[in-house]
Amino acid sequence: RSDSSLPAEYARAVVTMRTRSRSEAVEAIDKLIRRQPDNPYFHELKGQALLESGNPKAAIAPFRQALSLRPREAQFQIWLGFALVAANDNALLPEAEKILKAGLQVDENSPIGHSQLAIALGRQGKTAEADVATARGLMARGDFQAAKRYAARAQKNLKPGTPAWLQADDIVSYKPPQLP
Repeated sequence: RSDSSLPAEYARAVVTMRTRSRSEAVEAIDKLIRRQPDNPYFHELKGQALLESGNPKAAIAPFRQALSLRPREAQFQIWLGFALVAANDNALLPEAEKILKAGLQVDENSPIGHSQLAIALGRQGKTAEADVATARGLMARGDFQAAKRYAARAQKNLKPGTPAWLQADDIVSYKPPQLP
């Protein structure tokens, strides 16, 4: 507790977030942000604390700030997309879709990114595309059989040859490597 170094304060903020009230964690994170306002990871941590405490609308601003400081950071894009979806505001869904797709172009194996994209697409009535996103998330998790079911269902509702249909076809055709 006597260590006032930045790494020690950061560690205490993370422990507070995991073990105590989120309001205490946000206070600790705000102290970090005051020390280094241009540190995107402190803004990300604040967004995560707010999101995990059930306040996704409040989490949007810190995630936006983190992303403004590191615009190509896939994880920041995925977290922001997650908060936009979790805010439960249909007006935010097109932005969530765009941001999640951008993050997934960089980190294509993010199960959370794919699941949040599936939710955003589904809420917009893009059911077949949501099924492809779900299938891709299941592939990233290693659940190949469930992924194939979602991909096959998506293919029935997609125009053959389109990028989404081809993604679904890749999943349906996938054969896991055989162990020796």
